[in-house]
Amino acid sequence: MSKVLSAPDLACDPWQIPEMDPGRMHNLGVVSARHLEEIQRQAYEEGLALGRKEALAANGAQLQAVLAALFTPLRETEEQVTEQLAELIRECTKQLLQRELITGTNPIMEVVREALRLLPAAGRKVRISVNPADGALLRELAAGDPDGGRRWQIVDDPAITRGGCRVSSEAATVNGTVEARLQGILSRMQGEAG
Repeated sequence: MSKVLSAPDLACDPWQIPEMDPGRMHNLGVVSARHLEEIQRQAYEEGLALGRKEALAANGAQLQAVLAALFTPLRETEEQVTEQLAELIRECTKQLLQRELITGTNPIMEVVREALRLLPAAGRKVRISVNPADGALLRELAAGDPDGGRRWQIVDDPAITRGGCRVSSEAATVNGTVEARLQGILSRMQGEAG
């Protein structure tokens, strides 16, 4: 059986095309080709600027890493060169001092005089410990000094390097050994460099 709709069942209004107001259409934001190109150009420029900024940041970080990798070995090398230079200066100073002691005409007498000047005047009985080779020379010099034999007691000490001495009295001791004087020179050099 077929069913046919009766007129009361068909109660509906026909659809009609709505009226379009041209002013209203303009407000809807119809995009012209020129406007679309402008939007596209702005988006491209913003994307390009953002890409450049990100690339610069990434390249800057990479550059800093490369520079750090380059300068770290340079700093280490500089520290090594400084240490080696200080060691070379110490060795040169030792060699020059040893050479002066060997070739000098009478270096032990100057060393003993300096040590005696540093002693306090309180004790007059002075004991001078020197290398045996320097002891013989000092005894000769003391023999020419009328008071030298009474005030000085010269003691041979093979542990003292030639050109050095240890002078002592009841009140104090002055270490005039080559090693002590060299250490004093090196300490002053380090103090001036630091």
